[in-house]
Amino acid sequence: MLLIKQLISWGLQYLLALFILCHVTCFCQSQHPEKANPDSSFVPVHFERIHSVIIEANADTVFDLLGPRGLRLMSNIEVDFLYGTEDELEGALFRILRNNNWIYYAIGEHDTEERIYRSIIFMPESELWINEYHVESLGDGKSKLTVHWRITGYHKNSNEEIQEYVDYDLQNDLFNKSVVKTGKKIENYLND
Repeated sequence: MLLIKQLISWGLQYLLALFILCHVTCFCQSQHPEKANPDSSFVPVHFERIHSVIIEANADTVFDLLGPRGLRLMSNIEVDFLYGTEDELEGALFRILRNNNWIYYAIGEHDTEERIYRSIIFMPESELWINEYHVESLGDGKSKLTVHWRITGYHKNSNEEIQEYVDYDLQNDLFNKSVVKTGKKIENYLND
C-alpha cells in the first residue's frame, strides 16, 4: 500500500513538472517565433558589427575602404562616414546599392530634417536586404552618414531552401549562394 502511494506521489510530481516545462517552452517560443516554427517562410539572419570609421574623401574612397574588409554574417553593421557634401555622399550610396546589378527600391520615408531613407535591395535569386541609413548635416559643408544593414528573410522559394541558405551562410561566413556561384566573394563586392 505504501509503495502504491509512493508511485502515485511520483506520478503527480512528474505530471506537475511536465506541465511547468510545457508552459515554459510555450513562453520561450512565443518570444522567438522564428525558432518556434521551423517551417516559417521568414528566417531572420543578422550581421556582425564590423567597424565605425570617419573619412573625408570623394565617393571612390567608400569602395577602397569597405571592399577589402568584407561583411561577416552575424549581427549588424554600423558604419559612419564624414563627407565633403551631401551630394557626394548620396552619390556614393547609390553606386554601392546599384553595384553588381543589385536593384534598389525606395520604400520608405524621406524626413526633410534628418533625411532618413529606408530601402529594400533585392539580390540575385531574390535574397532580401533591408538597408537603413541616416544623413545629417554637420555644417561647414560636411555631412555624416550612418548605415545599418541586415538580412531579414528569403521569401521566394520553399522552406527547405531557406534553411539551406541560412546554414550555408553560418558555416561559410559568405553572404549568399549566388555570390559563390558567380565566383565573387562578398569582401570584393564593392570593388567591382
